[in-house]
Amino acid sequence: MNLFRKSLFLLLSLLIVINHHSCFGADKQILFDTHINGLIAAFNDFDSDRFTDIFIITDNGHSMKLLKSQEDEPDLQQWDQIKCSFENEKITGIIPADFSG
Repeated sequence: MNLFRKSLFLLLSLLIVINHHSCFGADKQILFDTHINGLIAAFNDFDSDRFTDIFIITDNGHSMKLLKSQEDEPDLQQWDQIKCSFENEKITGIIPADFSG
């Protein structure tokens, strides 16, 4: 009887998972309309507008760019005022911080 209960429990669990296949499917919510060409390195509200901005590492680790969030979510736009490039150095990570308090 105990084996029957375990088997029934496993069968019902499997049916529940199969029935909710959308949890594992490709029908996910669109997170970003912008194509991100690089490695997402950090999330931060860079300009205190209450929208999350994204720092990305590009050019094989030799450049860093900032994608600013817009009011029309999920739109991100590259902010050309913030871009760092290093020819001889490789960026391995980005840690955003608030130095002005």
